[in-house]
Amino acid sequence: MILITGHPRSGTRYTANLLQAAGKKYGHEVIEEDGVVSWLHISKGGKVSWLPEVIDGLSFGDAEDKRAAVEEQTEWEKVIHLVRNPLDVISSSQTLSNEAFEYMFTTLKDHPGGERSLRWYMWTWLKWNESIEQLAEYRFKVEDLNNNKSKVLHKFLKLTGSEVPEIFPSKNVNARPHSDYTWLDLELEDKYLCEAIKCKAREYGYAPFTFGAIIIAKDEAHNLHRCLSSIKPLVDEIIFVDTGSVDGTPTIAESYGAKVYHHPWENNFSLHRNQSLSYSTCDWVIQIDCDEELCGNVIDLRFQALSAELQGFNAVAVLFKDMQDGKQAMQFNAPRVFKRTAVHYEDIVHNRPVFEGNAAMGTGNASVWFQHYGYDIEPKKKHKKLIRTKELLEKRIADNKDDIPAYFYLSQVEGELNNNEKVLQLCEHYISHKDQVKERFNDSVYYTHLQALFVTDKGRYSEKYVSTLNKYMNEVPNNLDIIFAAMEYSAAVNNIKLLKQAADKFISNYIKYGVDSPVQGSTFIYTYKPECFCMALFYSSTLSFSTGIKHLDMFNKVLPATNKEFKRKAAKDMRIACKNLGIDWKYSNGQESREKVKPKKKKGKK
Repeated sequence: MILITGHPRSGTRYTANLLQAAGKKYGHEVIEEDGVVSWLHISKGGKVSWLPEVIDGLSFGDAEDKRAAVEEQTEWEKVIHLVRNPLDVISSSQTLSNEAFEYMFTTLKDHPGGERSLRWYMWTWLKWNESIEQLAEYRFKVEDLNNNKSKVLHKFLKLTGSEVPEIFPSKNVNARPHSDYTWLDLELEDKYLCEAIKCKAREYGYAPFTFGAIIIAKDEAHNLHRCLSSIKPLVDEIIFVDTGSVDGTPTIAESYGAKVYHHPWENNFSLHRNQSLSYSTCDWVIQIDCDEELCGNVIDLRFQALSAELQGFNAVAVLFKDMQDGKQAMQFNAPRVFKRTAVHYEDIVHNRPVFEGNAAMGTGNASVWFQHYGYDIEPKKKHKKLIRTKELLEKRIADNKDDIPAYFYLSQVEGELNNNEKVLQLCEHYISHKDQVKERFNDSVYYTHLQALFVTDKGRYSEKYVSTLNKYMNEVPNNLDIIFAAMEYSAAVNNIKLLKQAADKFISNYIKYGVDSPVQGSTFIYTYKPECFCMALFYSSTLSFSTGIKHLDMFNKVLPATNKEFKRKAAKDMRIACKNLGIDWKYSNGQESREKVKPKKKKGKK
């Protein structure tokens, strides 16, 4: 007779059901011919006593003679320890009855006092499993039950190959409604107890996949709650490097469970990012700034990171939306989630993560994204921030004239400062070194270049502008910004054919970006916003109306030349089609006839 036992909510009912489905005689909380699966056990002289009591609503045995026999010490052929992922068990322990907990505490002794809490669930998981270890000779994970390679199933439960049924997915083990705890929740509750649970989890074959956040900050109290509350459900650890705050930023960070480290600001973003990486203990990390917020189904990032690791990637790119004046100014994809041991940062400003290989990028509409509010601030603060960034970029270039990416970022800043002559010089320098930059070249510069050409030529479409636009249309034909530039130019010079083509192409690519955001890659997109989309829809629809009206007039003039039967049927079909479009059309023997629907006259008093 075999006893299979584990902590409550470890899948005892699931295990009993599976064994019964395989034809084995195991009871759930009731001793049967082959054995029993139950969370109840206590040690007496190295043996196990079975308690025929009603606990947590479960009855153990019905017959009085059976109950009396079970109350005596029972010899077990084997005692097998059933385990399950600790986070799942501890989270599910919220659904246990008070009677069950009272029994466990009475059995284990020295339990933590106070009211029922997360610390209770953590402590009982650790101690209950440790008590089973004193009895059990073997152990298996409930997640492995449907795995035909399980040695326990074959050797001790006498199940082989096809005998192992797949009765339902193991993810549904004890799928009772409850909130899900993370490793960060456990650490905030009791970091020493949490560490002991992690050690035990590894011993049981669970390598906790940990996901943390790294943040650097100075005087960000006004932004911090929005940022940290957005990542709290996702992460197991928050590493926070403060570079000299005087507004209470560290205190706010600590209230979210962050581990705060203090370093003086050294005008080098990469230096401080690498410091934050050095303190992290997690497998993967998300890099987020205080003026950013993670939106959407944030938990998806955890699964994306795990999937990326299984596929051999060291980073995951995430959709990034830059917000200004309360609306989206541009968007792009950027690597922001990394395997901690495989990344470091370079460059003092607009720092870049350096890692081996490409970043994994999802497909389809983004379920999670960043929103950046760094420049969605009052003008004076925005100008101050732009000047600081400009100075750091100029220092990058002064230190290394061959730092070509710095010219691109500086062109963006100078554009925000309306220094358009400078923008033009920086763009042309960056573009002329495209071969040197190679895969790091950012196509976004093309739209910035066109804008600078237009403004510096006093709002005129010069020959240089037109030739440059044609060049970029051939080089990046599906770039949304370049298509928009072509649409604007066509409208200005009244090139109806090109305008219709550009508007239709913008619409199709805009929709494609919405359905599959990774299509744009890491290129900044400035025109992916509803205002630009509406402009394209306006041009496409009005031009279609204009063409339709011309063709309708031609139809009316050509119809008289057709035979009588065709004429009758075609006129009837056209009248119905026009009526569906709100147009009152009738055949008038070759004369143009399109009339608006006349409103009915209101009856007035005589």
